[in-house]
Amino acid sequence: MFSQIPRIFRRPARYWLVALLLLMLIVRVVWGWSVHRQLDAQLADIRVRGEPIDPSQIIRQSVPDEENAVVIYRRAVSVLNERVDCPRNSNLEYPEYFPRPPKWMELAEASERAQAPVFALLREARQYKRAQFASSLSEQLRYLSELRAVANIINDGAEYSHLRGNDALAIERLLDSLHLGRTLAADDYVVSHLVAIGIDASTCQSIMLIAPDIAAPPETIRHLIDQLLDEKAYRDALKQVFISERVRQIQSYGDNARHNWLLAPLAERDLGRELPNLQLVVEAADCPDFAQAEKIIQRCQWEHLPYAGKYVMGYPNTTIPRYSRWFYDGIDFSPHIERGYRVLAERRLTAVALACQLYRFDYGALPQTLDQLVPAYLRTLPADPFFADGRPIGYSIKTHAPPLSGPRPMLYFDPGGGDVVPRADPIHSWYALPIQGPPVRQYRDLSRFTPPPLKKAVNKNPNQSYAPGYYSQEDNRTPQPDSE
Repeated sequence: MFSQIPRIFRRPARYWLVALLLLMLIVRVVWGWSVHRQLDAQLADIRVRGEPIDPSQIIRQSVPDEENAVVIYRRAVSVLNERVDCPRNSNLEYPEYFPRPPKWMELAEASERAQAPVFALLREARQYKRAQFASSLSEQLRYLSELRAVANIINDGAEYSHLRGNDALAIERLLDSLHLGRTLAADDYVVSHLVAIGIDASTCQSIMLIAPDIAAPPETIRHLIDQLLDEKAYRDALKQVFISERVRQIQSYGDNARHNWLLAPLAERDLGRELPNLQLVVEAADCPDFAQAEKIIQRCQWEHLPYAGKYVMGYPNTTIPRYSRWFYDGIDFSPHIERGYRVLAERRLTAVALACQLYRFDYGALPQTLDQLVPAYLRTLPADPFFADGRPIGYSIKTHAPPLSGPRPMLYFDPGGGDVVPRADPIHSWYALPIQGPPVRQYRDLSRFTPPPLKKAVNKNPNQSYAPGYYSQEDNRTPQPDSE
């Protein structure tokens, strides 16, 4: 039987091995040429838009050390006394409203003494309008966590100054913290931008805590309002950070392709799938509001489901097969876009809260509607960035829950979901979203009050810590009537 087999099939095994290798080489060359051609077309589109695709095309204006705020911030990190914690940097648990418990005051007072050089350097850094960071992420990460700790120190210091009756110093420290956040936001690494968002959120929380009882010259408060509403640099940075991230991904995939010739088409094909997502993220970051950004983000096709709870935009499409995970594990940037608009909402709401206090100085009571703030206290009412129709930050006069009574004036913005009954305790900060479902209306109190002891207070003392997890639960009861 075997004698009938054509002689060509009687070749030795090495012949077939060579033939197989030759066939693989042909497939690799043709496949690689096709994938590379498709990728080149995508990169050409980016070049046509005038956007960089190579690190050398990112123009960074050199900033001399004598004009660089980052140099001063690094000095602040170097003199940080790590043996003394401020309340935010400690393991202390305490209510998110005034009055502060004795242990909080003790830690804050110790921080005042130990971190005096840090306070002085942050005041000096605020005089610098320019900043230039490290050129590599590894160098950047060495001081980001320390700068976050420095922001905690300065914001706790602002609250401590207020509680000691020195609101002029408190406002100066809040301005120092806003400058630090703005400087970090201007860096072109995503991680720096996220740290800046955290710093801004912390600063807004401190301002909201202080505002109901603030006693400072109106012109000083107006300056703080102007800084909160100055968003141009922040908005520009939100877009630039994702343009720079795209450049880094192009470089990362390119390096892998050069070092793994046989598998290079996998890396280039993977990059070709990532670039449309990154382009959509850049476009979303440039939108005037999140309502428009959300529609763009929903067109993204990420490999993984979001790693956190469900956000406003829901789950993106995940239909693309992936075979090149060893090159780069794509990151879903959708939550970062959402957080960028959230912090804009926090800043705008905080500015409106301060304007309400200026109104109270003049008229002895908070306004009945926010229209009363224009134009004497605000040029225009800041818009809620989660809507495309330009509606302003919301204002609602609620009623306190028993045993408290009387009006409860509150500002709010709507990141999605429905209205809820606000918690009975004071709300002054960016608080946890529900674990399941979309976010709920975000209320902030304009007046200061101390709630009655709750069952989760320590020994029925409202000045002591609540049990862990108390603030992560949102009240989802039926909304109560209010005046808006």
